[in-house]
Amino acid sequence: MSIGWASLFLTTVIPTASVSGEILRLYLSRKSGVKLGKSAAAIAWHRMLMLAPFLTGFALGLTHLSSGEATIIRNIIVAAFSLLALAIIIILVSTSERYLLKFSNFFSKTLGEKAQGIDQILSEYISSFKAYKEKKLLLLSCLLLGYLSWALNMLPLFLVFKALDMQIPVTLGLFLYSVIVIITIIPFGIPGDAGVRESVMSLTLISFGFEKSISTAVTILASTLSTFLNQTITGLVYFLLKARKIMGELSRIQGLSDLES
Repeated sequence: MSIGWASLFLTTVIPTASVSGEILRLYLSRKSGVKLGKSAAAIAWHRMLMLAPFLTGFALGLTHLSSGEATIIRNIIVAAFSLLALAIIIILVSTSERYLLKFSNFFSKTLGEKAQGIDQILSEYISSFKAYKEKKLLLLSCLLLGYLSWALNMLPLFLVFKALDMQIPVTLGLFLYSVIVIITIIPFGIPGDAGVRESVMSLTLISFGFEKSISTAVTILASTLSTFLNQTITGLVYFLLKARKIMGELSRIQGLSDLES
């Protein structure tokens, strides 16, 4: 969990479409004794599973695009499909044994003996990827957690509209959240993407007929509430896990003391 948080923090500070965070995750996993190929396979599965909720929300959100400013919506759709196509291509290539073996052969021919390390990492990656594939229950649990996280991230937007005594279609909320995810993927290079997501979300709300003041207020409140909920929930989970670990250690020490006495 600590490695995951460190990865998320670096992705926020150095926003490069999660590349910086994944590199740090690989590095810290390696330092923790996990083989590089196995870490890369885990990251690949994580990316695929986390893409599923977004695709679901985006597909449902597209049904609400019968209204709004045509130019803005068209640009959003083009950007979304371009990023999705790129993500799918990268996933297909990185999870295909045939393509990975081609890369391995290419490096072997180009680098000669220096490619032995790369061959070993690719071999570890392929075997680990297959091993994860056999763990159906684990993958299903991760997928369900991904959908839960997706739902919790969307919840603040609906809560803010509810507090303002305004109702919005669920499909519009899904579309707005999908837009925010797309903006997060794009590497603007601004730490935390400060102001970028908020500006895009406000403009999108305005394009659907909301007043500027309402759009700005909803954006700021939803962003603040989302951050608060994320920190509260993850902090609570981390505290419970640590408390469980400490209690286990105390029980073990108590057991050893009883044996000695």
